[in-house]
Amino acid sequence: MKKVPPNAEATNVLVGAIDFLQAPIYAFVRLSKGVTLPDIIEVPLPTRFLFILLGPCNEHLRYHEVGRSIATLMADEVRIDFKKIKIFITIWICLDFS
Repeated sequence: MKKVPPNAEATNVLVGAIDFLQAPIYAFVRLSKGVTLPDIIEVPLPTRFLFILLGPCNEHLRYHEVGRSIATLMADEVRIDFKKIKIFITIWICLDFS
């Protein structure tokens, strides 16, 4: 925790595959105030953003790559531009997973 800035906040990216789903579902949540979620992350940082992606089991779809992309986007040291996030999510919605 020595290298973490005092006003740092966390982003939780949760990705998984479930047999009973027919199509991927996701949620991108921005909390108005950071909340500490001790059961999700190991460090006592308030969580401001949540990204959850669940999809059907399919060997051709690699949901973890989407999770890695979101995590990379959210880890940027520069202030996050929410217009970019909207554009990214809009483009992702238009993708056909079939």
